[in-house]
Amino acid sequence: MQNHFTEDAWNIIETEFRPAQNELTERCFSLGNGSIGHRASFEEQYSGSSQPGCFISGIYHKEKLPIPSGKNGFPAYSTHSLVAPNWLGINVLIDGEVLDLAVCKVKDFRRTLNMRESYLERIFTVKMLSGKEVSVRATRFCSIVEPSASAIRYSVKALNFDGTVTFTPYLDGDIPNNIGSHEEPVWVEVEKSVRKRSCYLIMETTSTQQRACIGMKFIVFKNKGEVKLDTNGRLDDSFAACTASLKCKAGDELTLFKYVGVVSSLAHEKNKLVSECKKVVKKAFANGFDKMLKEHSEAWATRWEAADIQVDGNPAAQQGIRFCLFQLLQNYDGRAGQLPVSRSGFSGWGYLAPRGVFVAVLSIRF
Repeated sequence: MQNHFTEDAWNIIETEFRPAQNELTERCFSLGNGSIGHRASFEEQYSGSSQPGCFISGIYHKEKLPIPSGKNGFPAYSTHSLVAPNWLGINVLIDGEVLDLAVCKVKDFRRTLNMRESYLERIFTVKMLSGKEVSVRATRFCSIVEPSASAIRYSVKALNFDGTVTFTPYLDGDIPNNIGSHEEPVWVEVEKSVRKRSCYLIMETTSTQQRACIGMKFIVFKNKGEVKLDTNGRLDDSFAACTASLKCKAGDELTLFKYVGVVSSLAHEKNKLVSECKKVVKKAFANGFDKMLKEHSEAWATRWEAADIQVDGNPAAQQGIRFCLFQLLQNYDGRAGQLPVSRSGFSGWGYLAPRGVFVAVLSIRF
């Protein structure tokens, strides 16, 4: 990892796309708010090496362990944090051609984890196989003002063509099983729905019968003006999506705002999950991205006033200590009661530990 990131007091900055190290940087650029979080996998489709992961604090898998004959003191069960349904996804087509950084020529790339305000931003320009060029700016965060909400701003600018850009924001519960010794599904679908610009998906864990409802609503702007959309809904196994296609000319910028709510049976009755999730999504949609981010940033400023450690004369040390503090602050904020935490926080998956014994386990494990 030496020289991979730019030295900066408040940011972790990657200025070159390195596909061979993508899984590691997905971990380093993870985000969370104590209740929900995710690795830094891309919103758009990516066919290269990647380990996407969204997480819900307290949602876990329980597995019975074989106890050797005549042995005492062995645990009867093992518990693991689970990869939750993916709420980040936004597939993008440029005149029918998939936007995929593993296929396109990446002309420039910059990814920034802003630790002061706790958001992730990615800016890149690609040349499609067809020769069409687009620039993309994607920004997202998990709100600490409303811990059940997150928001994504995803902008695509046509640089050298007139054509059609198609967005498909989605929720996906058909996720890879991250429990190595468990061959059966760890999530099963309970319910799903899709409307013109919104989707909801309820999934349940097979071992603990915990339920999670993930919902989304989106809106699209063209050059700062809202676009009236004709959308197509899609429902598959454990999957819900909406698709919208928009005409553009060279120089036009299309921006999709995706507002997400994530609630679970840890805090709500199972039969009220959809209604509670809708409340979160509707509130986020009404407030809008800029207001949500402003309130989120102000709340983080208060956190840093109480927690920051300043190091003079050593930028690398200053960046490092703030990175460790940031991981602690974003993985647990004191509001979540007795919820457990995995050894990797929201940057990965693994066994669980009680909140009281996480002194060093929340830092990113390189």
